Amino acid sequence: MKTNKKIILISIAFVVFIFLLALNLLNYKKHLNSFGDNVSTQKKQKNNQTNIDEQSGSSFSSASSSSDKTSVTTSTDRWDNLFRSFNSKGILGKAASFNIFANQIETFNSLEGSFAAEKLTISQSWEKIGNDYTSYLQSQISAQDNKLTLSKSIKKIVFGNDFKLNSQSLNLINQSKTIGLLNYKDNFFYQDKNNSLINFANEFKRLNNNSAEIADYSMSLKNKLSVTKSESGEVSIDASKVPLIYKDVKYIYLQANQLPGAGKKIIFSKGFSSAKKIIISVDTSHLKQLSLNWINFADDKGNVISNKNILFSFYNSNKSVFSGAINVRFHNSGINAILAPSATVTSFYSSFQGTIVANKVISENDTKQESSFPDIEKR
Repeated sequence: MKTNKKIILISIAFVVFIFLLALNLLNYKKHLNSFGDNVSTQKKQKNNQTNIDEQSGSSFSSASSSSDKTSVTTSTDRWDNLFRSFNSKGILGKAASFNIFANQIETFNSLEGSFAAEKLTISQSWEKIGNDYTSYLQSQISAQDNKLTLSKSIKKIVFGNDFKLNSQSLNLINQSKTIGLLNYKDNFFYQDKNNSLINFANEFKRLNNNSAEIADYSMSLKNKLSVTKSESGEVSIDASKVPLIYKDVKYIYLQANQLPGAGKKIIFSKGFSSAKKIIISVDTSHLKQLSLNWINFADDKGNVISNKNILFSFYNSNKSVFSGAINVRFHNSGINAILAPSATVTSFYSSFQGTIVANKVISENDTKQESSFPDIEKR
């Protein structure tokens, strides 16, 4: 009887052994199939990568830290799919798609507005850059300790062909420099391979020409304009005889010494009820530096307003560009713009909303801009 029980137990153990052996063999076969699939996929990815690299007609590409760290996907995205749309007939044009548009930007604090520049200098490695809107950097970056901190809200930055992304080491390669990326975010890197999205030389030539045209037209209207400046430094403007352009735009001419004092108002006293957008051409002749310090805008009753879009354009009356320095400090005074394509503009306060266009922009404080200037069509 005992012998029969032993035989039964041995039989059961043998069956279990055979079952487990079969199960292991099945799993091993699946593993071999999976391995073969992975090898095949990697070969396909490598072939796709080779094909992408050979496509000379593709201008843009995006890179991400997927399982294939070197994967690159071509894209045919247009400007409107990357940046804010712009009016090709506008004074600012492409520059209106950004909060800062400059040949060079130097920042001493976080730069969380959208920007477009050839060169970017970051003084502190903890300074964050980028926001929900796409920015553009074409040629060069300099950063303290060779580290760059991305804002948590960053959408993407389009880089020129002098940049590469190593998404394995989370480094940005710019020419011979390696920049470490902090707060890395997948798909933030997008490349303009042929630097075709923005031609800075052409854009700044066009912007300087537009500033000259603004100056010419505004000066032709100065006899129809009445400007008074009080002893306290407030400026009152009567533009009732100045015609409206496009039903809601007025051009104003001011000499630099007619700008209000620090903390004072520009009072739009007459002729501005229908003017939603105001272009103020500032004659900077014989000046090397000027400031817009804590300026407010007010209606005919002296009440501070923020419902008009003001564009300040700086140009010399002798038809030469202004290449000096402009210091800007604004209150919460609406969405405005600074057009100084050959000057250096230093922004000292974070509440400026709109667009700054300059040869060089120095950002001395946090710039958390969200809205860019609603462009105005050229005459």
